[in-house]
Amino acid sequence: MDYNKSFLKTISDNYKDIANAFISNQSKDPLRNGTKVDNIHASIANNISQWIDTEKFRVVTKKNDVNSKEYNFDGFYKPKKCDIAILGRNKFENHVFGIIEFKNHLSSIAKNFGNNLNNMIGDSLNIKLNKTPFFYIECYPKVSPILTKEGKVTKNYEITKNDNLFQKSLDLYKNVKIKSEKLNFDSLPDGFLIFVYETPWKFSEGSNYTNSLEKILKYKSDQFYIPENLISKMNEQKEVFVNDYENFLKKINETVEAEYAKISNNDK
Repeated sequence: MDYNKSFLKTISDNYKDIANAFISNQSKDPLRNGTKVDNIHASIANNISQWIDTEKFRVVTKKNDVNSKEYNFDGFYKPKKCDIAILGRNKFENHVFGIIEFKNHLSSIAKNFGNNLNNMIGDSLNIKLNKTPFFYIECYPKVSPILTKEGKVTKNYEITKNDNLFQKSLDLYKNVKIKSEKLNFDSLPDGFLIFVYETPWKFSEGSNYTNSLEKILKYKSDQFYIPENLISKMNEQKEVFVNDYENFLKKINETVEAEYAKISNNDK
């Protein structure tokens, strides 16, 4: 199975969910409507289930929860509503073996980049201080609009091969990793997927973002693709996976299996 291709289709379908919700007046602000990522969470959960031992674990999202609610994790300093949670079965039914958070940044990427990194580190500390594995997914279109508060497109931002924003992410990982090792505590996610994809459209400068959504519906998922050699230099951190969804899933499986073995040994 080509997991990257499957993930691209999931992202493509999400754009159509956003566009359809806005056109049918279900959503006044398509960029902030969280319900439109429920299908992505469910798709990721399904992919995780293809890798993990489903006799030991079950994957929970809002879409497959009996009460249609996100799993509420008891974080170290505050409760956390989770996109995806991996729970145990049988005697470990109430044990949380992993939490996965997903972000798809559709606009104003450079402006919000620092806040996104801060959120990732904050979530990671909140979860890992309670001794639970944590994984993070950040998706970025190669070209995305920069918007005013009124939703007008001022220009398009394009991620390039030598993009400093992504190098900052790597540098942060390295620096925090060094500090964490000195403190004997890894405060970063156990796996971090950065997924950059190219859409078949660009938004015209001066246009209204929401008014341009209808044209998205005419495109097919096979018109999305991964830019080649765009940020390959980032593949130097073992916890960071750049456009490598399959090995990210493999990392989740290895981590929760190791956690299961540790809990099992402690239970003897």
